Amino acid sequence: MILCVRVPAFGSAIEERDNPRLGGAPFVLVETGSSAPIVAGVSSAALREGIRAGTTLRQAQTLCRGLQVVAANPARTYRANGELMDILAAFSPLVEMEALPPPISHGRRVQPALGSGEGDGVWFVNPGRLRREQGLELADIMRDVILNETRLDPAIGLASNRFTARVAAASLSPHEMLLVPRDGEREFLAPYPVTLLPIYPEQARQLHLLGIGTLGELTRLPTSALGDLFGKQGAAFKRLAEGRDTTSVRPYIPRRAERAIRQLDDPVEDRTILLNVIEALVADLTRRLETRGQMAGELVLAVSLAGGGSQLAEVALRQPSASADHLTRTLAQMLDTLRLDEAIAEVEVTVGRIVEAEARQLSLFPAESVPQDRLREVLRLLVARHGAETFYWADLTTPDALLPERRFQLRQVEAA
Repeated sequence: MILCVRVPAFGSAIEERDNPRLGGAPFVLVETGSSAPIVAGVSSAALREGIRAGTTLRQAQTLCRGLQVVAANPARTYRANGELMDILAAFSPLVEMEALPPPISHGRRVQPALGSGEGDGVWFVNPGRLRREQGLELADIMRDVILNETRLDPAIGLASNRFTARVAAASLSPHEMLLVPRDGEREFLAPYPVTLLPIYPEQARQLHLLGIGTLGELTRLPTSALGDLFGKQGAAFKRLAEGRDTTSVRPYIPRRAERAIRQLDDPVEDRTILLNVIEALVADLTRRLETRGQMAGELVLAVSLAGGGSQLAEVALRQPSASADHLTRTLAQMLDTLRLDEAIAEVEVTVGRIVEAEARQLSLFPAESVPQDRLREVLRLLVARHGAETFYWADLTTPDALLPERRFQLRQVEAA
């Protein structure tokens, strides 16, 4: 049995929980630092007004006159997700968070995502084989624990596989539960829209042109017809629509992490002061690591802004490190990537993916990097042997293009 735990509008629910003044009013989360702010998160009340993530702030305010605007706080969401994962891991080692929705680019998604629940937090739990009564009892206990410890009220769907449990959870309001009986998956899924599949908007449009709007209608199409439309994805879509999802829930590996936080007496904008704060936090963290003979493989830098928003940056290190200089330099680079248009009131540094330090024998004769002039000489010889028409330079021209083949141009190598 698979349990799907869903917290509607996860980021907004956290903001509403921690900010009582919102009082159930419609509001949106907006990332600061942009001339044309884009809505990054929507409260449940704002969703009912027709506001969706990806719209501009001006469009959202047109739809709802009394709309409140709150600065997005990704650091708070990041921590809340970690808390929920730890709670669910107490029920089963098989706990997995659904991949976060892909980024919104110019008001539209560039990758497929489940069409229900904009910004929902979704987690899957596999507690093993359970009878119907045992599953419902476990879900009831799980919901109460989450509500008591996080003050977030989830909906929980139960089914024999991930996709069916996901759709069941998406059909519920907070505090509700629903169990889909085994062998009843296809019948349960039939009335739901095909947009619940992990499908691109263009694929959904093609199905709409064929008169296919629900999962039940999709199951009546021959697999060969879906294969002609979508290749291997077509067969996968049909299996999901029939309630035959074999995707497993991966084991949860708790992140071993250490965190250091500095609240500033007065908000700071000066970069030098901020770097000094980061250096002091890193010194504290590396002392803890060295005491236990450990190294960090991941860095997270979170800053809280004076206006109430926050910014977050994460980096996975190529090699685990406990070097204070290395970690400080990396964090300085991360600081430069943040969009900071306000003074900073709090700095938080987290070192994650902690591993035990291992002694390594350094090479006495490290391999030398090949100089560019040597590579060009090899290219000249190849051109002389095979002809210039065989070789091309790849010039990166439009790195943000949606299609990979439009991100570069090929330029023929000139004969020497």
